[in-house]
Amino acid sequence: MHQKNEISRRHFLRLGAGTIGAALGSASFLSACGGDSISVAPVATPRLGSASNFRDTAGPDGTGYVTTSGAKMKKGVIYRSSALALSAADIATVGTLDIRQVCDLRTPAEIKTQPDAPLAGAAWQNLNVLGAASITPIPTTGATATAFMLSMYRAFVTSDSAHASYRALFTGFAASGENLVFHCTAGKDRTGWATAILHTILGIAGQTILADYLLTNAYSASEISASIAQAQKAGGQNAADMMTALQGAHADYLQAAFDQVTASYGSMTSYIANGLQLDQATLNAIRQRMLV
Repeated sequence: MHQKNEISRRHFLRLGAGTIGAALGSASFLSACGGDSISVAPVATPRLGSASNFRDTAGPDGTGYVTTSGAKMKKGVIYRSSALALSAADIATVGTLDIRQVCDLRTPAEIKTQPDAPLAGAAWQNLNVLGAASITPIPTTGATATAFMLSMYRAFVTSDSAHASYRALFTGFAASGENLVFHCTAGKDRTGWATAILHTILGIAGQTILADYLLTNAYSASEISASIAQAQKAGGQNAADMMTALQGAHADYLQAAFDQVTASYGSMTSYIANGLQLDQATLNAIRQRMLV
């Protein structure tokens, strides 16, 4: 039991001591979208060895996601990522993308443990989505880890710190229009909900929003598998099940956030307007910059 608790403690310390807790707005929003995996299409965005989940929010292929009205997202403007503790080679690669803003969605504890590499010409900003929330109790099984993750995703929708952080992310981009990257630790939870908000603002279909969210399971496959194997070896099946729940992107997690939107706001439109307090001018600026 001590071994299994120690595995979970190490994992959450890596994520940051503050971790806790993303129709549209209907329970069936993601129900038609299938399972928890998707094949990676040909990738136009550079793959980074030191940040495996770095990718373009406009999609993994060369064309950009298509909105329900037939417009396309612009490639090469807004990127999403896991932590940017980059190698020298990856710093040079990212330097070719003209990124001017880095929005770090992690807690100060996470940042201290794994600081971002400075990117030349890019301003760095901490937008702490989780605030000062605490982990109590620490999950030790697959079931308790799943419950924790569902709670965290619901908190993305309801917490004041999440509201303030996501509002700052989108108002900042609307004001500057500059290329940016936003990220958390694994690039799937806080980052995944930020991407779902962006895609909703732009009119991307629900099945595409889910498919993009689930791409973490392909981009970070080797890291996820290694973490699960290490947990299995050190703590047995309970530890492996716990790590599977924590490390993977699961459709139920994203659905929990959309369900919370329905419960708290009635629709994504209302959540964006009243929860995030993004006005029409801000939304129009985002769409003008991101759609062709």
